[in-house]
Amino acid sequence: MRWILMRIARRWRFVAVAVTCFALAAVAPLGGLFATWTTARTAELLLTLAGGAVAAGATALAPAGGRPDTAPARLPDFPENFAGRERELADLRELYDEQSEQRRRRFRRTAAPLPNARARTVLIHGQPGVGKRALARAFARSIEAEHPDGALYFDLATASVPKGSAEILGAMLIDLGVHPDATTDARIRQFRTATSRRRVLILLENATSLDQVKNLVPNHAGCTVVITSRRTLGGSFGPHSLRLGLPDSSRAARMLYEHASLPPNTAPLEIAEVLELCGRLPSALQVGGEIIDGRAAELADLPTRLAPERRRLRALCGVDGSVEREIRQVYDELGERERRALRHLSLIESSTFLPWVLMPLLNLGYDDAYAAMKRLAEVELVQRVSADEVLGISRYRLHALTRSFAYAELDEKEPPKRQSAARGRLDSAFLAMTHAIMARLDPSMPAAAGRVASAGLALIPDQDHVIARLADNPDYWVRAEYGHLVVGVDLAYEQRNWPLCWRIAARLGGCVPLYVPVSTCQDAFVKARESARIDGSEYGEILVCLAHASLLVAIEDYAQALRLLHEVDDLIGAYTPGSGHEPSRTSLRAARMRTEGEMWLQAASYRAAEDKLGTALKELSTSKDEVEQQRIGVLAAEAAAALSKEQWLAEPARTEGNPMDDRAAFRARLARAEWARRQMRWTDAEVALAAARGFNHGDARRRAAVEYRFAKLRLSQCRSTRNPTLHAEYGADALVHAATASFRFSRMGNRVGSIRARCMVVLALVELGALDEATRQSARAKQELALLRKSAETDEILVPLRARVARAEGILDLRRGEHDNAQARLQEAIADFRGVGDWWSAAECELCLGQVLQKLGETTTANANLWPACDAFEKCGDTFNVARVRRALANSSSDDPRLTIRRLRVRPPRSPATGSSSPTRKTRPPRLN
Repeated sequence: MRWILMRIARRWRFVAVAVTCFALAAVAPLGGLFATWTTARTAELLLTLAGGAVAAGATALAPAGGRPDTAPARLPDFPENFAGRERELADLRELYDEQSEQRRRRFRRTAAPLPNARARTVLIHGQPGVGKRALARAFARSIEAEHPDGALYFDLATASVPKGSAEILGAMLIDLGVHPDATTDARIRQFRTATSRRRVLILLENATSLDQVKNLVPNHAGCTVVITSRRTLGGSFGPHSLRLGLPDSSRAARMLYEHASLPPNTAPLEIAEVLELCGRLPSALQVGGEIIDGRAAELADLPTRLAPERRRLRALCGVDGSVEREIRQVYDELGERERRALRHLSLIESSTFLPWVLMPLLNLGYDDAYAAMKRLAEVELVQRVSADEVLGISRYRLHALTRSFAYAELDEKEPPKRQSAARGRLDSAFLAMTHAIMARLDPSMPAAAGRVASAGLALIPDQDHVIARLADNPDYWVRAEYGHLVVGVDLAYEQRNWPLCWRIAARLGGCVPLYVPVSTCQDAFVKARESARIDGSEYGEILVCLAHASLLVAIEDYAQALRLLHEVDDLIGAYTPGSGHEPSRTSLRAARMRTEGEMWLQAASYRAAEDKLGTALKELSTSKDEVEQQRIGVLAAEAAAALSKEQWLAEPARTEGNPMDDRAAFRARLARAEWARRQMRWTDAEVALAAARGFNHGDARRRAAVEYRFAKLRLSQCRSTRNPTLHAEYGADALVHAATASFRFSRMGNRVGSIRARCMVVLALVELGALDEATRQSARAKQELALLRKSAETDEILVPLRARVARAEGILDLRRGEHDNAQARLQEAIADFRGVGDWWSAAECELCLGQVLQKLGETTTANANLWPACDAFEKCGDTFNVARVRRALANSSSDDPRLTIRRLRVRPPRSPATGSSSPTRKTRPPRLN
């Protein structure tokens, strides 16, 4: 019986094989995707039923273009020194997994394979040199194991000539073991058939258009195509694309350290300078790293080589070619109009610009100017910043190295006369628009005359509406176009247009432009003051002096600012208001007090700030100037929170839905970021600082201030975590942000800000354990402070800065075990902090001093410092530092009975708005100034 059953089973097996082969032979000529899928499944069945001999016969029935003996492996090697793009790799993996999950869900719904399912696609696009190629190769290597049937790689634009689909398809088919047919359509069918039952990974670099790549995507869900391009390709690639932007300063520093073969955290100030001069462009950082190549002398010399803007790009020539070559490859693909447009954009003085600047520069019409700018943006030679907040039109900017390229091309291709003519047309057109805006802001403004009138206002459609909108939001307009306005002061002075000259300068205020030297701005104020005198305008001279003082406060030249404000006092005393359009003495005195109050607040001399701002509010008590009241109110609240322990954790007023002028809104966001940092609400703090960064508008002072606040935030995170990995990461981030802030302050001539940020560098290095580098930076800070004290700065102004230097030096000495020096430095810092009303910094120094005295064996004296610090931290609700004090006291061997009978209670702070107690978290970050 058993033998009979075996004979029956064997006979039916051959019947099944015969039926299958007959069906296969009938279906195979159809040549469709379903046939190839059936063939693959049949081959697997035959291997099971009849063994290798029958399977070989079935394989012979498969369509032409079967698998080669070995899977192709054409991927380039994993990029060397790849770092700083972990977040983007995770984003790409998310796009990849999302598409995989969509296919799995679709398969579950249909319960069968889908022959028409397209391969997964991932598109990476961005400006030249941003690192698309390295990221794409790294990502492709990370998913290569999930594609066992091979990996293909092709550069679609070798030698700046885009390759056609037919050429690429032919190369792909050869790699897949298929002889390509002659026509493109036939190759497309061959490619889809050959990949229909394989899991293949394809990497395509330098795609130029959708038509070039749309036929290179297999119709198989198991395949993946990774594409790089300088622009988004649209179509089905749009939802699965990643625009690769510039890395932030922390990740850019990691890239540079890797490429330069330097230990992390080495020479942070020099690294920060190279990052800024390279604009954080990854390809430039790679070349810079190759130049440094582990040599400290090259690192010290590189910033000097990169400093001249017009020659900067030529200095970045590395082993794999120059950064200039990547930009030129895109530039050469443009039409002549777009190339001329890019060259002339290097004449723009402001950090961002609107498309219509091309109209006077190139004598273009409105539509042609927009089309040229759009084309430059498509290939990422200019970048869209955001929509103009007032006009709703996209603003653009040039990357620093693209600007250097445009400068070089302008000098080479455009004769000096043509450059001068283009610049003259731009200046005349801008001056005409400025005159129209000033006339709306000040009805007493005389009518336009001379070259201003002849320039005309026919720049853009609906220009009256545009001018009205800009006049309604003058602060935003001034910051966005600050560089052009400084030039406008000079032009109006040359044309002897005294009313326009001083009115422009009076609006400039405390902005520090990126592309205009501070000395040029100061000269403009001198000319504007002379213009006001010639024009016979007393209040015009006062307004110009106040604006000049605001600039001096921004660069922290406090001695000159105070001298100028004293001159303003004399001018206000002699001032007699004339027409109804002229400001009153009260409003001018309030503006003068607000300027000085902001100066003291910026210098962290909180008692002096509170006094001046309080006086300013009293001056305005009967005024209807709501904008000035709002500005002073925001500053006064910040000073009050710094002086009052009860308000240290009080939530500042929200700005959402509350209209504020540009200056008040920026300060309010900084205040909110500081409050969130104290509350250990890290995400809220980052959001507030990102919002403050959005109010930069090309203001170098604001950029440096936000970078400094980011350093404070990261250092607080570093000190609050017990995770060693996070501690090192946050410490390194704090170091880079602080070093960047120091360089930015230094570049604008702000020595006070540079020293303050260098103190933050020291504290970050101490947290990272880099004590030798911290010692070097501390010595530099002390040396620069000594030089500053020899200048015109008074001791009263430098007290807060002197306290910061002493605190950083004391904490460093404590970590190095030099306890006697640490004691002396911390005692100096405590006295200075108390003198300016910075009670929190004094309490932190008392805590550190207590730890020093414990090391010296002076337990009783140590406790005498620790308990006042504990009282201060308890009163404001800073439980983070209360815990630090408790740990210090636990190490004490004193017989102080309070150690055993007193509970450390934290009293929640009272909100100044409601008077109610607000809950506090169990931990608080340290506050740094």
